[in-house]
Amino acid sequence: AYVGDLVERVARRSPEVVDMHRAVFGQAFSPIVEPLFAAMAVENDGMRAGLAGTEMHAAMAGHLKLGQTREVELDLPASMATLMAKN
Repeated sequence: AYVGDLVERVARRSPEVVDMHRAVFGQAFSPIVEPLFAAMAVENDGMRAGLAGTEMHAAMAGHLKLGQTREVELDLPASMATLMAKN
């Protein structure tokens, strides 16, 4: 319902208003979003390279068991050290 309502509201806006919103959000968030997506791309490339072999499979299985929780992510170095000590 939320997405449908949002789509309807945006569809009622003029192209000029939509363009204005795009420009504002682009200027406001580009300094934050672009480096974030670049970092995610690097992380993705690293994961693909690491998972191409067999070395990371046990660590990845352990990480999946931990789950991607707030606690795990807040102290990722300690969480990964714990996993690596077990493997």
